[in-house]
Amino acid sequence: MVRELNAKLLDRLVALRGRRGALLARRVVAAALLLLAAALAIGQRTAAPDQRADAAPAHEPALVAAPIRLADPDIAKFLRPGRRVDIVTEPAASGEGSVLATDAAVVSAPEAGPGGTGPERGGVLFVKLPEHSAAKVAAKSLTQQVTVTLR
Repeated sequence: MVRELNAKLLDRLVALRGRRGALLARRVVAAALLLLAAALAIGQRTAAPDQRADAAPAHEPALVAAPIRLADPDIAKFLRPGRRVDIVTEPAASGEGSVLATDAAVVSAPEAGPGGTGPERGGVLFVKLPEHSAAKVAAKSLTQQVTVTLR
């Protein structure tokens, strides 16, 4: 009986040649794809919370790009995206600087100045930091001289 139903459906599709047949075929395919998309969306939504959390890479905190204006812009010529650095402030009256962040990834460095002799004065370095420390580092670089040490 199923064979007969399939044969009748096939006969109907063959009978509807031309535009009507093509339109019907497109509608059938579109409906099937819509059902598949809905099934996949429901399956993803109902996945156990611990499975979705385990899929996150190492449960890292949110990372953001923080701008830093370097005390010595010539250091920027040694920086490339992906390079790891520590961010430090200049020594205060006590004679010691402080470490603002460690193991930050360089996102972008200032370009070389005219003639390729060195970075332009006032260039901004962007580093990737955890969200909670990025604001502190960016704010300190506005009020204090900041530099980086290469890793």
